[in-house]
Amino acid sequence: MLLGLNLRPQASDHMDRRSQWVLWVALIQLFLNLSDAMLSGRKLTATSSNTHSDFISIDCGASDEYTDHQTGISYKTDRGFVETGSNSMVAPDERYNVYYPYFGRQLQTLRSFPEGRRNCYTLKPKQGKNQSYLIRAFFSYGNYDGKNQTPSFDLYLGVNYWTNVCPINKNSHFVEIVHTPTTDTIHVCLVKSGKGIPFISTLELRPLSNSIYATPSPSQSLLDFRARIDVGYVSNTTSLQIR
Repeated sequence: MLLGLNLRPQASDHMDRRSQWVLWVALIQLFLNLSDAMLSGRKLTATSSNTHSDFISIDCGASDEYTDHQTGISYKTDRGFVETGSNSMVAPDERYNVYYPYFGRQLQTLRSFPEGRRNCYTLKPKQGKNQSYLIRAFFSYGNYDGKNQTPSFDLYLGVNYWTNVCPINKNSHFVEIVHTPTTDTIHVCLVKSGKGIPFISTLELRPLSNSIYATPSPSQSLLDFRARIDVGYVSNTTSLQIR
């Protein structure tokens, strides 16, 4: 009887140690799996950002570069793209009005051009000339100068007139164009037209397949954006599909 009583506690202690060992092994394996998932996530993030290496995305007026966490697109500052102008932020009481899920940070800052009649950004896409590009510009006034007077000015691609820009005070305004340049450099120019100081919030360039918008003469291929229609949908949408 005494022998039997002594054996039961020893067997119980052995089982406890075995259970603890199994638990530790399971916890270690879980930790390793979580670490691997985190590292994989970091690799995935880095890979996804690299897939946009042929994009040009400029957050005009921004003080530093960053990657948009929702799109994975990296935005650069104006440095290296334009040599004139000055950076500003929209008025504090207007920052909520210009916030949108996809474009909020880009619309908080801007670059204005009080000096000179014509000021240009210089874009050098990797694909070079004779390639179709979507070029998109955003303008969010946000009463950055405290005047409550939105300006009106012209936008050019090199020497070619693009459009007139006249944003509404409390709303952002954007324009798009498809362009096939004959040179490796694209100049996007803001030109004074008599009312106020030109400014810009965001400038983006996206390469397109030449088969989508084939044009017989690249130098004449300026396809201006007029409307984007989601055919068959039951309600309007304000999201932009090309990022």
